[in-house]
Amino acid sequence: METVTASLLWSDAEGDILTLFVEPLCASWKARSRDQEIYLLDALDENEEKTRQLAGIRIVGFLTCNRWGDLPKLPMRWHVAGYDPLPLAELLRRVQQALLEKAGRAVAAR
Repeated sequence: METVTASLLWSDAEGDILTLFVEPLCASWKARSRDQEIYLLDALDENEEKTRQLAGIRIVGFLTCNRWGDLPKLPMRWHVAGYDPLPLAELLRRVQQALLEKAGRAVAAR
């Protein structure tokens, strides 16, 4: 199974949005909504036309997301720094768990 390298961007300030970008980053992309929470990021070519490559995934409401079965079934493992290469849903569950643990520690420290 192919492994792709990816990077994560999570922002609670913008509404708890996690974006997983395929590396290397493409010059431009367009979000395609699967629904109001899960978006696929389609890579665009120099003419701003959709290519066959996926640029990433965006999930709105990431910390409360439990719709892992609704993610696209992609024939690859995703490798993000700090995590072993994993299928998409498993990687995102682990990232979610780590963010929730970190948020819990921050609240306990107050």
